[in-house]
Amino acid sequence: MKVQKINLRVFGVLRNFSNEDGFLQIEFGAPVQVETGADLKRELMKHYSAVNSGLEPAILEDCALADESSILQPESRLKSVENLALLPPVCGG
Repeated sequence: MKVQKINLRVFGVLRNFSNEDGFLQIEFGAPVQVETGADLKRELMKHYSAVNSGLEPAILEDCALADESSILQPESRLKSVENLALLPPVCGG
């Protein structure tokens, strides 16, 4: 599917880069092709490498992508880019 704009719910350190509702809003300059979770993360890393937002693309590499019911594997096919969340790695007990 081709997407040009996406809103991802974010948590943890990623909230520093979100709007007040907890969403990271990304608008790509031109539509990008995303079929899997890995495709989406790759496009996000390219986007954040090109803009000076303070969000390091390497952080995104370690994040998990989830839909409303489960954590998605990198090879998981995306049915939609609606209702996705980006989960940063955490530590603790």
